[in-house]
This record gives sequence, C-alpha cells and structure tokens, in this order.
Amino acid sequence: MWIFITDKNVWKIKPKTKLGSHIPLDKRIQFYLQSSFHKANRLQRQLTIDDIVAEVIPYLRNGITPPHQNLFSELEKIAYSPDELHRN
Repeated sequence: MWIFITDKNVWKIKPKTKLGSHIPLDKRIQFYLQSSFHKANRLQRQLTIDDIVAEVIPYLRNGITPPHQNLFSELEKIAYSPDELHRN
C-alpha cells in the first residue's frame, strides 16, 4: 500500500489508497511535529509542550493514538529544549 523511498526520504502512496495508518506511527508523529514547527516558524512564535500536544494528537485520531511518551520520544529526536527542562 505504501512505499518509502530512502534516498529521497519520502513516502509514496499507491493510487486510490487511503493514507490512514499505513505509515508507521513514529514516522507520522515526526511528520506532524515537523509540520507544527514549520507553521510556528512561519507565524514567528515559539511552541510550548501543550501547544505541540494540542496540535499533533488530533491528526492521529483516525489511526493509532500514541501514548504521550511516544510523542515525547519522537519530539526529543528532532527538537531541543534550550533551558534543558524538558529532557529525560
């Protein structure tokens, strides 16, 4: 149903296929996190943890909703906390 093209780092969905939960959960979380960061950058605002959770979780409702720990572990891979308050 889906194909990941490694050298381009993109997902390709076969025609007439619903996106749904065919993409692995960690990759979907990363996509929505990055999308939230790009949006905040365009609007020139900083995001809090609450903003991030409120922005990402609704997009995951039709698939598997992850525990918050999954969201935070993916967040740690692509973001940093300048004050070090949000690190494990």
